[in-house]
Amino acid sequence: MKKTAIMITIAILALVSVLIATVAAAKRADTPDGFPETNERTEAEFYGAAAPDVDAGAAGAGTSDADGSAGAGVQDVDAGAAGQESPDADDPAGPQTEVPAPEILTFVDVFGEEYQTQIIPGVTRSPYAAESFVRYGDRVRYEDDVYHSRRGIDVSHHQGHIDWDRVKAAGYDFAFIRLGYRGYGQAGSLNLDKSFDTNIRNAHEAGLDVGVYIFSQAINEDEAAEEAEFVIKHLEGYSLELPVVYDPESILDAEARTDDVSGEQFTENTMLFCKMIADAGYEPMIYSNMLWEAFQFDMTVVSEYPVWYADYEPLPQTPYDFSFWQYSNTGHVDGVSGEVDLNIQIYRKGTDPASKGKEDGMSGTQIDEKIASMSIEEKIWQLFVVTPEVLTGESPVTAAGEVTEASLKKAPVGGLIYFADNFVSPGQTKEMISKTQEYARDIEGLPLLMCVDEEGGSTARIARNSSFGVEKVGPMGNVASAEEAYGCGDTIGAYLKDLGLNVDFAPVADVLTNSRNNVIGDRSFGSDPMIVTEYSKAYSDGLHDHGILSCYKHFPGHGATEADTHEGYAYTDKTYEELKQSELVPFAHAGADGADMIMVAHISLPNVIGDDTPCSLSKKMMTDILRNELKYDGIIITDAINMGAIADNYSNGEASAKAFAAGADMILMPTNLQEAYDGIYAAYEKGDITEERIDESLRRIIAARIR
Repeated sequence: MKKTAIMITIAILALVSVLIATVAAAKRADTPDGFPETNERTEAEFYGAAAPDVDAGAAGAGTSDADGSAGAGVQDVDAGAAGQESPDADDPAGPQTEVPAPEILTFVDVFGEEYQTQIIPGVTRSPYAAESFVRYGDRVRYEDDVYHSRRGIDVSHHQGHIDWDRVKAAGYDFAFIRLGYRGYGQAGSLNLDKSFDTNIRNAHEAGLDVGVYIFSQAINEDEAAEEAEFVIKHLEGYSLELPVVYDPESILDAEARTDDVSGEQFTENTMLFCKMIADAGYEPMIYSNMLWEAFQFDMTVVSEYPVWYADYEPLPQTPYDFSFWQYSNTGHVDGVSGEVDLNIQIYRKGTDPASKGKEDGMSGTQIDEKIASMSIEEKIWQLFVVTPEVLTGESPVTAAGEVTEASLKKAPVGGLIYFADNFVSPGQTKEMISKTQEYARDIEGLPLLMCVDEEGGSTARIARNSSFGVEKVGPMGNVASAEEAYGCGDTIGAYLKDLGLNVDFAPVADVLTNSRNNVIGDRSFGSDPMIVTEYSKAYSDGLHDHGILSCYKHFPGHGATEADTHEGYAYTDKTYEELKQSELVPFAHAGADGADMIMVAHISLPNVIGDDTPCSLSKKMMTDILRNELKYDGIIITDAINMGAIADNYSNGEASAKAFAAGADMILMPTNLQEAYDGIYAAYEKGDITEERIDESLRRIIAARIR
């Protein structure tokens, strides 16, 4: 009965809202300045009567009244007519200024009921593009040129015991934890969530960023103030990385004390709570959904504070800005029993998502200042990624100590690459990597690129070691969907991050066009260039969701060859036009799809280059095609130069100088680091390589190291 009455009431009010907006627009037709600054939408009066004083019992914040969506931002907007028609030229009243009709948004609620409302002028609009929201099963991510996202959950005592270490290992970076609630009966008593103290301590210990929320049932400002004081009191002794959220949740399946609260009072309660939280030194945030934004909140007022928006349709509908999106209340996360709310935080690239937009690392200017402070010798060392054995002269390296520290002081390289012999156990690996990074930060003021070949399938330096107990990812050739490809990257990214690594030389973006190719084989996603492109992006997205940099390999495509460049010369006689139809397709999309690096193969393309020069030493391939024609602006790194195709024909110094002069930013795995360094330094002294060119590569390298 209650649901039916609610839906009828809201439907009538929605219709009234649109009619009022239309009439108001007509009344303003003579107003040259268009819409006034005030908010003139209808305020829906929600629900009615009383209920026992009980806990609402939601699984997390706001699982009972989130709204559906037709699309990100303003997807289903009926803009109406362009404006009011002007009278004829001979009309005595003369020409009048055209006034745009109001923008009308159509949306659906959690029950699928459709509504319309006017979009309020002057309220900050959502900057997010629908096409930049990507779903892989029950995982959602956002990525464009400006913003990206990370995953989180929100919980209360209804989830029971939570294994927060498993939640963190599953790739969740933040949690909103219910601090307390006001009962929705007439007494309206305030209660601390039974699991609050346990959850906030354990979530922090597991390494998650934490915010809190309170389930409000305030019917006036005095009660909103009481709720703010309650929150502030119970936060004593705890630190927060994320906001304190005011969640004035509606009760749809029972009568509640807030049923008769007006939109005006709803807004006043919210604003007072947020002000008191801000005055106490915390960051306030408002939990919201489309029904509230259409009919309850005065959006011109509440837009002062950031929003955690709830909407369980495929895309968020709100036309207004928000920082967090609760996109599901039926999620499943390792470490949590039963269903749990799933969220993403969308934040500007280059900022710390836990610090209110604070810059993370260095700005472009600071990177330039860092480069300017370096000697030419220091700059050249940065161009190499080597094994710890080549760096230290010891073998095998399974720990970092005085020798590692002294070696980094002598040769402050840009990165290290680890292999199976370096990985003994999780504890040993974490200590080795953390100590190495500690030395690098002390010496260079920057973390190193800590790299590994962990593709899945047969190329898995860590997963094939039973001591690590991580989930084994199968061959990429068996992957049958983008969702599966994402899962591969997600799984691998989670355990790489846990160990302290930050670069995976994956995915394999080779299109397998030669059935006799055994070098790539089932390491590739297959023979269809568009599928390889789609799956490579999905795999890369999975890595990125754990902060792991991805590297597409092996440009321009190793899938057409038969020979193995590990052993010696390998080539394909395809023309450039033929490559553009297949092998080059994933690499042409790599920049737009977020690949942090591209690894260049040592294969030869005589019908493209004109001779047998390996692509990794070819200016035509790396600079003319990859950098200039395909517009790739990430790091270009060579395949390992200890492989036969290079080592059998060039010295370390010669190969390094040629590769860098041809367009590579980084040189991978010389067998003699000093000789490789000397090769580039000699080319610099002769003028074959300029310091400006070195600085260009360093900007990319340092940006990646601090990412």
